[in-house]
Amino acid sequence: MKQPAHFKASFCRHVSHPPERFFKEKIKKYSVYFFTIFFVIILFSIQVLALEDNASTENAPELSSELPETANEQSFGEDIKGIAVEESLENSEGTLSAAQNLESSKASSKSSMVGKTVIYCRKKRAGVYSDKEAKHLIAYLSRGAEAKVLEEVDGKYRIKSGSVEGYVKKTRFTEASKTKEKKYKTSQKQATVKRKNVRMFKTRDTESKVKCVLPKGASFKVIKQGKKFTKILVPGVGKGWVLNSRISVKTVKKHAVSIAEKKQLRKKIRAGIKKAKKIEKKKKSPAYIRKAICAYAKQFVGVLPYMSGGSDLKVGVDCSGFTRAIYLAFGIEIPRSPADQAAQGKAVSMDNIQPGDIVYYSGHVGLYVGKNKIIHAPVPGQFVSYADIDFMPIIKVVRFVHK
Repeated sequence: MKQPAHFKASFCRHVSHPPERFFKEKIKKYSVYFFTIFFVIILFSIQVLALEDNASTENAPELSSELPETANEQSFGEDIKGIAVEESLENSEGTLSAAQNLESSKASSKSSMVGKTVIYCRKKRAGVYSDKEAKHLIAYLSRGAEAKVLEEVDGKYRIKSGSVEGYVKKTRFTEASKTKEKKYKTSQKQATVKRKNVRMFKTRDTESKVKCVLPKGASFKVIKQGKKFTKILVPGVGKGWVLNSRISVKTVKKHAVSIAEKKQLRKKIRAGIKKAKKIEKKKKSPAYIRKAICAYAKQFVGVLPYMSGGSDLKVGVDCSGFTRAIYLAFGIEIPRSPADQAAQGKAVSMDNIQPGDIVYYSGHVGLYVGKNKIIHAPVPGQFVSYADIDFMPIIKVVRFVHK
């Protein structure tokens, strides 16, 4: 069967000029064969080399055993052994010296705080002991207290803080610096009592309750300072106010507090509390109240103006308004007018007159303060002032504070 002419032409064209895809497939096929053969050859050569090395190592002992052992060779071997021993000794000595240097450096780093000032930085107070075994407690350190390190023994510092010297755990301290001093507040204001039997009041008023009578020489923490009074903190009593004229205030460093000194101070404070209770009990006595009334009235002399019908100690008063306001300050209520005061008070003779009694004149009254003197609000245009008891004819003397 004959093929068409166009079929022959196309077949011849493809055979004489094959397409590019045909060549790419052939190249890819033969390149795979080539790299596989190359990889096999490399593996074979590596195995041959490994077998040769093993053979050389197995023959080495036999060759060495067949060598003649001469005297020179023996001495040479001994020399090599000696050098090796010396080198090992030198290496061991070097290792030991390095270890010793490391230990000495650690020891020096540990004892680097000796002679320096440190700050106690824990919130909970620390005990200071007289012995290394921590058996005898002698003092306490509070947060921010400073101490000087005298010695380091068995993980403890032997310190000196204030008048206290003893042992404390060293892990509770940090080296002192300006930044650390500010952070831990190593300084505080301290008030020292300058006189005997100084009273601490509940408020900033000498007529307020006396909380404690403070011993001379005792020092207390300052809470707040004012122009006339200073607020302090007394252990076992709390906060209270003292007159600035009775104390001296200065800034001091915190230090260890001796237990023995603290016990002595607490003993004195307990005695001061008992004295304060006696004072408060005495305040309730008529004699003390009369004396207090007179002391209170004296502060208005030359200050408080006369005001007709007035009874306000801040604005102005008349004669009976003055005496009534003074008594009301102590919780004692008396009548408003001079005649009513004379009528309701207990009459006393001039021989039995006492400070705090009211002297009644014709339409006028005054407060007797002792030594034949009265304090009264005289007339319009004048201030509260002193006067002789007999500057006017006396009609009656009355008393509102009884035994």
